[in-house]
Amino acid sequence: MLYRLAAWPKAATDFLKEWDNIDIQYFKFQTSGTTGASKQITLSREQITSSAFSSEIPLGWKKGQRIGLALNASGIGGKMVLARGRCYNIEVIPLELCLQPDHEALLVRGAEEWTGYLDHLSLVPVQALALLRHWAHHQIDPATRVGTLLLGGGPLPSDLERFLSEDHPWKTRQDPSSFRIVQGLGMTETAGHFALREVYPVWERAYTPLPGIQCGLEPPHPTSSSGKGTLVITGAVTNYQPLATKEVIQWGEQAGQIEWLGRADLVIQSGGHTLLVDEIEKSIQSILQSPRHIITVNSWKFMAQTKWYLAPWADPVWGERVTLCIPSELYKTLTDSGVLNRLKPADWSGILPTSSWPRAIAPVPPSCFDQPGKTIRIPIPVAGIEEPLILG
Repeated sequence: MLYRLAAWPKAATDFLKEWDNIDIQYFKFQTSGTTGASKQITLSREQITSSAFSSEIPLGWKKGQRIGLALNASGIGGKMVLARGRCYNIEVIPLELCLQPDHEALLVRGAEEWTGYLDHLSLVPVQALALLRHWAHHQIDPATRVGTLLLGGGPLPSDLERFLSEDHPWKTRQDPSSFRIVQGLGMTETAGHFALREVYPVWERAYTPLPGIQCGLEPPHPTSSSGKGTLVITGAVTNYQPLATKEVIQWGEQAGQIEWLGRADLVIQSGGHTLLVDEIEKSIQSILQSPRHIITVNSWKFMAQTKWYLAPWADPVWGERVTLCIPSELYKTLTDSGVLNRLKPADWSGILPTSSWPRAIAPVPPSCFDQPGKTIRIPIPVAGIEEPLILG
């Protein structure tokens, strides 16, 4: 599952070569679109080191520890693993997490299975779920492998939430475990995480900003009193300039804490309602996890076995329809079998608000779901692919 690489990935060696050259004070990164369209930005060495040191106390970084690099070193997450290694004088182990390992190919590359201990390991949620399930299946106590598992790169999928709350085999242990899982809220513009929350063994709903980070809330409308708004960040990682994001938050129960609700640019305006796509998708995922729920035994049950996402589609009555997007190959299969013709928006009655019912289904390229832990959401209808189907 985890393999130690015989050599550093090129992206890692390129970054370390730059970082170790003290004459280089600025580094280029490609953003993921949190604060707008994806673009290239420049971060200073000071911003990067400020980010690295800001989590020293909550995450317990110490000289002489060992951390694993299993993230793509081309992105901000992988680069920050390398930067922390340099800042704290920590040994960094180059790793690859293989969901379906080709042992012969790995042997040719000189990779060896890693069964040693890491003080810290950074992963995206989909990697973490696969690794935790692997350990559970082989009856491996995670505390013998990792001290802190740091998650980033997106919200926790419902499967991982359920595993941590219900399915993991370590919940009956009597002795306190040193193993913990922490989720970071971050972006390229802030050189990685700027707030943290614990999700195992304690489940925290809200994030706590790191020392030196100030979080503000920008209301969607000047007169809004909803308590929700988009996040504004200020601190050394932003050169002390307010950084407006598209992350929708609300204040947590404790002063200074924030709860992440979704993305302001992932909304559907339907029937006079502004719907947060993240919230609807999370509700549907919870419904699909219940084996006894009516949705899981009718025609919609295919959603539990495939990748999908929701998107807006222009409609003269609703303004925008809530539209279910699925891989085009599956769309064809469901069309040929007659399943799509049996789908009814009213199936969600009593489960979702009327405005949130999926009212159309659209085929999208399978490549939208190729990137682990990420969904590439493209506008619909898609040129060259069959038109969406309006559900009766």
